[in-house]
Amino acid sequence: LLLILIMFLLAILFLSKVVRPYKKSNIGVYSYCNNSSNIYFVNETTPQINLDFPNTRIGAMSLIGNTLFITTFNPFQFNGSANESVIAVNVSSGRVLWRKQMSDGVMSQPITYKGMIIVGLGMSHSNNKNGLVALNDTTGNIIWIFSRKSETMPTPTLVKGLLFGAYGAGYYLINASNGNVIYIKNALPDMMSSPHIVKGTAYFGAGYTHSYSFYAVNVSTGKIDWIDNFPQAEGGMADIEPAIYNGIVISGFLNNSMYSNQTLVGMNMSTGKILWETSEVSASKQVPVIVPPKISSIVPSGRGQSMSAIEVYNGIGYSDSTYLGLLVAFSPLNGKVLWAFSTGSCNSGPTFYDNAAIIACKNGVVYAINASTGALINQVMAVPHSSFPLILTRNEVILGGNDGRIMSVSLEQLLKSQQVVS
Repeated sequence: LLLILIMFLLAILFLSKVVRPYKKSNIGVYSYCNNSSNIYFVNETTPQINLDFPNTRIGAMSLIGNTLFITTFNPFQFNGSANESVIAVNVSSGRVLWRKQMSDGVMSQPITYKGMIIVGLGMSHSNNKNGLVALNDTTGNIIWIFSRKSETMPTPTLVKGLLFGAYGAGYYLINASNGNVIYIKNALPDMMSSPHIVKGTAYFGAGYTHSYSFYAVNVSTGKIDWIDNFPQAEGGMADIEPAIYNGIVISGFLNNSMYSNQTLVGMNMSTGKILWETSEVSASKQVPVIVPPKISSIVPSGRGQSMSAIEVYNGIGYSDSTYLGLLVAFSPLNGKVLWAFSTGSCNSGPTFYDNAAIIACKNGVVYAINASTGALINQVMAVPHSSFPLILTRNEVILGGNDGRIMSVSLEQLLKSQQVVS
Protein backbone atom coordinates (compact mmCIF):
# COMPACT_ATOMS: atom_id res chain seq x y z
CA LEU A 1 0.00 0.00 0.00
CA LEU A 2 2.83 2.38 0.85
CA LEU A 3 4.49 1.57 -2.47
CA ILE A 4 1.27 2.33 -4.35
CA LEU A 5 0.92 5.65 -2.53
CA ILE A 6 4.49 6.62 -3.37
CA MET A 7 3.95 5.73 -7.04
CA PHE A 8 0.73 7.77 -7.09
CA LEU A 9 2.49 10.83 -5.65
CA LEU A 10 5.36 10.48 -8.13
CA ALA A 11 2.86 10.29 -11.00
CA ILE A 12 1.18 13.50 -9.83
CA LEU A 13 4.55 15.21 -9.56
CA PHE A 14 5.54 14.05 -13.04
CA LEU A 15 2.29 15.16 -14.65
CA SER A 16 2.43 18.52 -12.91
CA LYS A 17 5.80 19.12 -14.54
CA VAL A 18 4.64 17.95 -17.95
CA VAL A 19 1.46 20.03 -18.14
CA ARG A 20 2.53 22.98 -16.02
CA PRO A 21 1.07 26.24 -17.38
CA TYR A 22 3.16 28.93 -18.99
CA LYS A 23 3.81 31.25 -16.07
CA LYS A 24 5.88 34.22 -14.99
CA SER A 25 9.60 33.50 -14.91
CA ASN A 26 12.64 35.51 -13.97
CA ILE A 27 13.48 36.33 -17.60
CA GLY A 28 13.87 40.11 -17.82
CA VAL A 29 14.60 42.78 -20.38
CA TYR A 30 17.55 44.97 -19.43
CA SER A 31 18.45 46.74 -22.68
CA TYR A 32 17.31 47.04 -26.27
CA CYS A 33 16.47 43.41 -27.20
CA ASN A 34 18.45 42.44 -24.09
CA ASN A 35 21.82 41.86 -25.80
CA SER A 36 24.53 43.51 -27.87
CA SER A 37 23.42 41.74 -31.06
CA ASN A 38 19.88 43.22 -31.08
CA ILE A 39 18.12 39.84 -31.25
CA TYR A 40 15.12 39.39 -28.94
CA PHE A 41 14.62 35.72 -28.04
CA VAL A 42 12.50 34.49 -25.13
CA ASN A 43 13.27 30.89 -24.18
CA GLU A 44 9.66 29.98 -23.46
CA THR A 45 6.80 28.21 -25.23
CA THR A 46 3.91 30.63 -25.80
CA PRO A 47 0.30 30.35 -26.95
CA GLN A 48 -0.86 31.81 -30.23
CA ILE A 49 -1.55 35.54 -29.84
CA ASN A 50 -4.20 37.62 -31.61
CA LEU A 51 -4.96 41.03 -30.08
CA ASP A 52 -6.44 44.28 -31.39
CA PHE A 53 -6.13 47.85 -30.05
CA PRO A 54 -7.99 50.04 -32.57
CA ASN A 55 -6.82 53.54 -33.50
CA THR A 56 -3.30 52.90 -32.24
CA ARG A 57 0.08 51.97 -33.59
CA ILE A 58 1.87 49.21 -31.71
CA GLY A 59 5.29 50.18 -30.42
CA ALA A 60 7.96 48.06 -28.75
CA MET A 61 6.89 45.11 -26.60
CA SER A 62 8.46 42.95 -23.89
CA LEU A 63 7.34 39.46 -22.93
CA ILE A 64 7.96 38.59 -19.29
CA GLY A 65 6.62 35.17 -18.33
CA ASN A 66 2.90 35.14 -19.03
CA THR A 67 2.59 38.92 -19.46
CA LEU A 68 3.08 40.87 -22.66
CA PHE A 69 3.91 44.53 -21.98
CA ILE A 70 2.84 46.63 -24.96
CA THR A 71 3.48 50.26 -25.84
CA THR A 72 1.09 52.11 -28.14
CA PHE A 73 0.87 55.55 -29.64
CA ASN A 74 -1.57 57.52 -31.74
CA PRO A 75 -0.73 57.16 -35.44
CA PHE A 76 -2.07 60.65 -36.19
CA GLN A 77 -1.15 62.84 -33.21
CA PHE A 78 1.04 62.85 -30.11
CA ASN A 79 1.37 64.75 -26.81
CA GLY A 80 -0.73 62.72 -24.46
CA SER A 81 -3.63 61.32 -26.47
CA ALA A 82 -5.65 58.49 -24.98
CA ASN A 83 -3.97 56.00 -27.30
CA GLU A 84 -0.46 56.69 -26.02
CA SER A 85 -0.22 54.06 -23.34
CA VAL A 86 1.47 51.06 -21.78
CA ILE A 87 -0.67 47.91 -21.65
CA ALA A 88 -0.18 44.63 -19.79
CA VAL A 89 -1.90 41.58 -21.30
CA ASN A 90 -2.10 37.98 -20.13
CA VAL A 91 -0.97 36.08 -23.22
CA SER A 92 -2.74 32.86 -22.25
CA SER A 93 -6.19 34.44 -21.93
CA GLY A 94 -5.78 37.63 -23.94
CA ARG A 95 -7.16 39.58 -20.97
CA VAL A 96 -5.95 43.15 -20.48
CA LEU A 97 -4.54 43.33 -16.94
CA TRP A 98 -4.09 47.10 -16.94
CA ARG A 99 -3.66 50.04 -19.28
CA LYS A 100 -1.88 53.26 -18.32
CA GLN A 101 -2.17 56.42 -20.43
CA MET A 102 1.13 58.25 -20.95
CA SER A 103 1.76 61.98 -21.39
CA ASP A 104 3.54 61.39 -24.70
CA GLY A 105 4.33 58.61 -27.14
CA VAL A 106 6.45 55.67 -26.00
CA MET A 107 9.16 54.50 -28.40
CA SER A 108 11.49 52.61 -26.04
CA GLN A 109 11.29 48.92 -25.27
CA PRO A 110 9.88 48.27 -21.77
CA ILE A 111 12.67 47.47 -19.28
CA THR A 112 11.88 45.24 -16.30
CA TYR A 113 13.38 45.69 -12.86
CA LYS A 114 12.22 44.67 -9.36
CA GLY A 115 8.50 44.64 -10.10
CA MET A 116 8.65 47.69 -12.38
CA ILE A 117 8.21 48.39 -16.08
CA ILE A 118 10.36 51.35 -17.19
CA VAL A 119 9.60 53.17 -20.46
CA GLY A 120 10.85 56.29 -22.22
CA LEU A 121 8.54 59.07 -23.44
CA GLY A 122 9.32 61.28 -26.36
CA MET A 123 7.53 61.82 -29.62
CA SER A 124 7.92 65.60 -29.26
CA HIS A 125 11.19 67.53 -29.06
CA SER A 126 10.27 69.89 -26.22
CA ASN A 127 6.93 69.65 -24.49
CA ASN A 128 8.08 69.11 -20.88
CA LYS A 129 6.33 65.72 -20.91
CA ASN A 130 9.32 63.57 -21.80
CA GLY A 131 11.62 61.37 -19.73
CA LEU A 132 11.50 57.92 -18.14
CA VAL A 133 8.51 56.55 -16.24
CA ALA A 134 8.56 53.51 -13.93
CA LEU A 135 5.27 51.65 -13.53
CA ASN A 136 4.27 48.89 -11.14
CA ASP A 137 4.20 45.80 -13.35
CA THR A 138 1.13 44.40 -11.57
CA THR A 139 -1.07 47.50 -11.37
CA GLY A 140 0.36 50.03 -13.84
CA ASN A 141 0.61 52.69 -11.11
CA ILE A 142 3.44 55.20 -11.50
CA ILE A 143 6.34 54.64 -9.07
CA TRP A 144 8.75 57.35 -10.21
CA ILE A 145 9.34 59.82 -13.06
CA PHE A 146 12.62 61.12 -14.46
CA SER A 147 11.57 64.26 -16.39
CA ARG A 148 13.33 65.70 -19.43
CA LYS A 149 12.33 68.49 -21.81
CA SER A 150 13.72 66.70 -24.86
CA GLU A 151 12.45 63.40 -26.18
CA THR A 152 13.69 60.25 -24.44
CA MET A 153 13.18 57.76 -27.25
CA PRO A 154 16.14 55.36 -26.87
CA THR A 155 15.82 52.30 -24.68
CA PRO A 156 18.23 52.72 -21.73
CA THR A 157 20.49 49.93 -20.50
CA LEU A 158 20.23 48.54 -16.97
CA VAL A 159 23.57 47.71 -15.30
CA LYS A 160 23.90 46.83 -11.60
CA GLY A 161 20.75 48.69 -10.59
CA LEU A 162 21.57 51.79 -12.66
CA LEU A 163 20.03 53.00 -15.91
CA PHE A 164 22.27 54.57 -18.54
CA GLY A 165 20.55 56.19 -21.48
CA ALA A 166 20.45 59.09 -23.87
CA TYR A 167 17.86 61.67 -24.84
CA GLY A 168 17.46 64.63 -27.19
CA ALA A 169 20.15 66.76 -25.56
CA GLY A 170 22.55 64.46 -23.73
CA TYR A 171 22.96 61.29 -21.71
CA TYR A 172 22.29 60.32 -18.11
CA LEU A 173 22.85 57.79 -15.34
CA ILE A 174 20.07 57.30 -12.77
CA ASN A 175 19.12 54.89 -9.99
CA ALA A 176 16.66 52.36 -11.39
CA SER A 177 14.95 51.83 -8.04
CA ASN A 178 13.83 55.43 -7.49
CA GLY A 179 14.82 57.51 -10.53
CA ASN A 180 17.34 59.59 -8.57
CA VAL A 181 19.93 61.29 -10.80
CA ILE A 182 23.59 60.34 -10.58
CA TYR A 183 24.63 62.56 -13.48
CA ILE A 184 23.23 64.27 -16.58
CA LYS A 185 25.54 65.33 -19.40
CA ASN A 186 24.05 67.84 -21.81
CA ALA A 187 26.44 67.22 -24.67
CA LEU A 188 24.65 65.59 -27.57
CA PRO A 189 22.50 66.52 -30.53
CA ASP A 190 19.24 64.71 -31.18
CA MET A 191 19.25 60.91 -31.03
CA MET A 192 17.20 57.71 -30.89
CA SER A 193 20.12 55.27 -30.73
CA SER A 194 19.84 52.88 -27.79
CA PRO A 195 23.23 52.37 -26.11
CA HIS A 196 25.00 49.06 -25.69
CA ILE A 197 27.30 48.64 -22.71
CA VAL A 198 30.33 46.36 -22.71
CA LYS A 199 32.86 46.31 -19.86
CA GLY A 200 31.67 49.62 -18.45
CA THR A 201 31.61 51.54 -21.73
CA ALA A 202 28.43 52.66 -23.51
CA TYR A 203 28.37 52.85 -27.30
CA PHE A 204 25.77 54.84 -29.27
CA GLY A 205 25.26 57.22 -32.17
CA ALA A 206 23.92 60.78 -32.14
CA GLY A 207 23.36 63.67 -34.48
CA TYR A 208 21.03 65.93 -36.37
CA THR A 209 21.43 67.52 -39.84
CA HIS A 210 25.06 67.51 -41.03
CA SER A 211 26.40 66.74 -37.56
CA TYR A 212 26.51 63.02 -36.80
CA SER A 213 28.89 61.33 -34.40
CA PHE A 214 29.44 58.04 -32.63
CA TYR A 215 30.26 58.02 -28.91
CA ALA A 216 32.00 55.75 -26.43
CA VAL A 217 31.26 56.87 -22.85
CA ASN A 218 32.52 55.61 -19.49
CA VAL A 219 29.31 54.72 -17.68
CA SER A 220 30.63 55.21 -14.14
CA THR A 221 32.00 58.71 -14.67
CA GLY A 222 30.11 59.99 -17.71
CA LYS A 223 33.44 60.88 -19.34
CA ILE A 224 33.62 60.53 -23.13
CA ASP A 225 36.30 57.97 -24.05
CA TRP A 226 36.26 58.72 -27.76
CA ILE A 227 34.14 60.28 -30.51
CA ASP A 228 34.07 59.52 -34.23
CA ASN A 229 32.61 62.31 -36.38
CA PHE A 230 30.88 61.66 -39.70
CA PRO A 231 30.38 64.98 -41.51
CA GLN A 232 29.25 63.14 -44.65
CA ALA A 233 26.25 61.63 -42.81
CA GLU A 234 22.76 62.98 -43.40
CA GLY A 235 20.89 60.64 -41.06
CA GLY A 236 20.61 57.17 -39.62
CA MET A 237 23.42 57.07 -37.05
CA ALA A 238 21.25 58.78 -34.43
CA ASP A 239 18.43 56.30 -35.06
CA ILE A 240 19.95 52.85 -35.09
CA GLU A 241 21.24 50.57 -32.38
CA PRO A 242 24.84 49.45 -32.92
CA ALA A 243 25.98 45.86 -32.67
CA ILE A 244 29.21 44.64 -31.10
CA TYR A 245 31.29 41.73 -32.36
CA ASN A 246 34.86 40.59 -31.71
CA GLY A 247 36.11 43.98 -30.48
CA ILE A 248 34.31 45.88 -33.26
CA VAL A 249 31.33 48.17 -32.78
CA ILE A 250 29.19 48.42 -35.92
CA SER A 251 26.85 51.25 -36.85
CA GLY A 252 25.75 52.99 -40.04
CA PHE A 253 24.46 56.18 -41.60
CA LEU A 254 22.64 57.66 -44.58
CA ASN A 255 25.06 59.77 -46.55
CA ASN A 256 23.18 61.98 -48.95
CA SER A 257 20.13 64.20 -48.79
CA MET A 258 17.99 61.73 -50.76
CA TYR A 259 18.80 58.93 -48.30
CA SER A 260 19.54 56.71 -51.30
CA ASN A 261 22.91 55.48 -50.04
CA GLN A 262 23.45 53.73 -46.73
CA THR A 263 26.91 53.09 -45.32
CA LEU A 264 27.95 50.56 -42.71
CA VAL A 265 30.94 51.34 -40.52
CA GLY A 266 33.06 49.22 -38.17
CA MET A 267 35.06 50.87 -35.37
CA ASN A 268 37.58 49.58 -32.87
CA MET A 269 35.80 49.41 -29.51
CA SER A 270 38.79 50.60 -27.53
CA THR A 271 40.11 53.43 -29.67
CA GLY A 272 37.32 54.40 -32.07
CA LYS A 273 39.60 53.83 -35.06
CA ILE A 274 37.49 53.31 -38.16
CA LEU A 275 38.35 49.84 -39.44
CA TRP A 276 36.09 49.66 -42.48
CA GLU A 277 33.24 51.37 -44.31
CA THR A 278 30.87 49.72 -46.78
CA SER A 279 28.44 51.43 -49.14
CA GLU A 280 25.40 49.17 -49.31
CA VAL A 281 24.41 50.62 -52.68
CA SER A 282 27.75 49.77 -54.28
CA ALA A 283 28.16 46.45 -52.51
CA SER A 284 24.65 45.23 -53.34
CA LYS A 285 25.47 45.63 -57.05
CA GLN A 286 28.35 43.19 -56.67
CA VAL A 287 26.32 40.30 -55.25
CA PRO A 288 23.15 38.60 -56.50
CA VAL A 289 20.00 40.23 -55.09
CA ILE A 290 17.50 37.50 -54.24
CA VAL A 291 13.93 38.48 -55.18
CA PRO A 292 11.13 36.38 -53.66
CA PRO A 293 7.95 35.49 -55.58
CA LYS A 294 5.08 37.87 -54.83
CA ILE A 295 2.16 36.82 -52.68
CA SER A 296 -1.02 37.63 -54.59
CA SER A 297 -2.87 40.83 -53.61
CA ILE A 298 -0.14 42.25 -51.38
CA VAL A 299 0.61 45.96 -51.52
CA PRO A 300 4.27 46.83 -52.29
CA SER A 301 5.93 48.17 -49.15
CA GLY A 302 7.95 50.89 -50.88
CA ARG A 303 10.92 52.58 -49.26
CA GLY A 304 11.60 54.12 -45.88
CA GLN A 305 13.87 56.94 -44.76
CA SER A 306 15.78 55.50 -41.84
CA MET A 307 17.87 52.50 -40.79
CA SER A 308 17.10 49.69 -38.37
CA ALA A 309 19.32 48.11 -35.74
CA ILE A 310 22.50 46.38 -36.86
CA GLU A 311 22.46 42.70 -35.91
CA VAL A 312 25.09 39.95 -35.67
CA TYR A 313 24.23 36.26 -35.60
CA ASN A 314 26.60 33.30 -35.93
CA GLY A 315 29.41 35.55 -37.12
CA ILE A 316 27.38 37.31 -39.84
CA GLY A 317 26.14 40.91 -39.67
CA TYR A 318 22.73 41.97 -40.97
CA SER A 319 21.43 45.39 -41.97
CA ASP A 320 17.83 46.11 -42.95
CA SER A 321 18.44 48.78 -45.59
CA THR A 322 15.08 50.47 -45.43
CA TYR A 323 15.47 52.87 -48.33
CA LEU A 324 16.99 50.24 -50.60
CA GLY A 325 14.37 47.70 -49.55
CA LEU A 326 17.06 45.09 -48.94
CA LEU A 327 18.18 42.84 -46.12
CA VAL A 328 21.97 42.86 -46.47
CA ALA A 329 24.27 40.25 -44.92
CA PHE A 330 27.89 41.22 -44.36
CA SER A 331 31.08 40.22 -42.57
CA PRO A 332 31.33 42.15 -39.27
CA LEU A 333 35.12 41.84 -39.49
CA ASN A 334 35.61 43.75 -42.75
CA GLY A 335 32.18 44.89 -43.96
CA LYS A 336 32.19 42.71 -47.09
CA VAL A 337 28.63 42.15 -48.30
CA LEU A 338 27.80 38.45 -48.63
CA TRP A 339 24.28 38.57 -50.07
CA ALA A 340 21.20 40.79 -50.37
CA PHE A 341 17.51 39.87 -50.25
CA SER A 342 14.75 42.10 -51.63
CA THR A 343 12.26 42.62 -48.80
CA GLY A 344 10.77 46.04 -49.46
CA SER A 345 10.53 48.44 -46.52
CA CYS A 346 10.74 46.66 -43.16
CA ASN A 347 12.61 48.97 -40.76
CA SER A 348 12.77 46.60 -37.82
CA GLY A 349 15.55 44.16 -38.67
CA PRO A 350 15.38 40.36 -38.54
CA THR A 351 15.41 37.92 -35.68
CA PHE A 352 16.81 34.41 -35.92
CA TYR A 353 15.87 30.79 -35.30
CA ASP A 354 18.49 28.10 -36.03
CA ASN A 355 19.70 29.11 -39.49
CA ALA A 356 16.66 31.19 -40.45
CA ALA A 357 16.55 34.99 -40.51
CA ILE A 358 12.97 36.14 -39.89
CA ILE A 359 11.92 39.65 -40.86
CA ALA A 360 8.48 41.33 -40.97
CA CYS A 361 7.72 44.18 -43.34
CA LYS A 362 5.33 47.10 -43.51
CA ASN A 363 3.13 45.45 -46.13
CA GLY A 364 2.41 42.52 -43.80
CA VAL A 365 4.75 39.93 -45.30
CA VAL A 366 6.91 37.88 -42.93
CA TYR A 367 9.94 36.29 -44.58
CA ALA A 368 11.98 33.31 -43.40
CA ILE A 369 15.37 33.49 -45.13
CA ASN A 370 18.37 31.17 -44.97
CA ALA A 371 20.73 33.19 -42.76
CA SER A 372 23.84 31.81 -44.45
CA THR A 373 22.90 32.04 -48.13
CA GLY A 374 19.97 34.48 -48.33
CA ALA A 375 17.73 31.89 -50.03
CA LEU A 376 14.00 32.18 -49.35
CA ILE A 377 12.64 29.51 -47.01
CA ASN A 378 9.05 30.73 -46.86
CA GLN A 379 6.85 33.82 -46.67
CA VAL A 380 3.48 34.34 -45.01
CA MET A 381 1.06 37.21 -44.50
CA ALA A 382 0.57 38.72 -41.05
CA VAL A 383 -0.05 42.34 -39.97
CA PRO A 384 1.53 45.51 -41.45
CA HIS A 385 4.53 45.56 -39.15
CA SER A 386 5.59 48.64 -37.19
CA SER A 387 9.22 49.67 -36.78
CA PHE A 388 9.99 47.72 -33.61
CA PRO A 389 11.67 44.40 -32.78
CA LEU A 390 10.01 41.06 -33.32
CA ILE A 391 9.78 38.80 -30.29
CA LEU A 392 10.83 35.23 -30.97
CA THR A 393 9.84 32.43 -28.60
CA ARG A 394 10.41 28.69 -28.90
CA ASN A 395 7.33 28.27 -31.08
CA GLU A 396 5.97 31.69 -32.15
CA VAL A 397 7.07 34.98 -33.74
CA ILE A 398 5.21 37.88 -32.11
CA LEU A 399 4.81 41.14 -34.03
CA GLY A 400 2.88 44.38 -33.63
CA GLY A 401 1.20 46.26 -36.43
CA ASN A 402 0.78 49.83 -37.60
CA ASP A 403 -2.97 49.15 -37.47
CA GLY A 404 -3.10 48.32 -33.74
CA ARG A 405 -3.11 44.55 -34.12
CA ILE A 406 -0.73 42.12 -32.46
CA MET A 407 -0.43 38.58 -33.69
CA SER A 408 1.94 35.66 -33.62
CA VAL A 409 3.01 33.41 -36.46
CA SER A 410 3.78 29.77 -35.83
CA LEU A 411 7.46 29.01 -36.30
CA GLU A 412 6.58 25.57 -37.64
CA GLN A 413 4.25 27.09 -40.21
CA LEU A 414 6.70 29.80 -41.18
CA LEU A 415 9.63 27.46 -41.61
CA LYS A 416 7.84 24.47 -43.21
CA SER A 417 4.39 25.38 -44.55
CA GLN A 418 3.76 27.14 -47.86
CA GLN A 419 0.31 28.37 -46.85
CA VAL A 420 -0.50 32.05 -46.38
CA VAL A 421 -1.71 33.28 -42.98
CA SER A 422 -4.45 35.89 -43.32
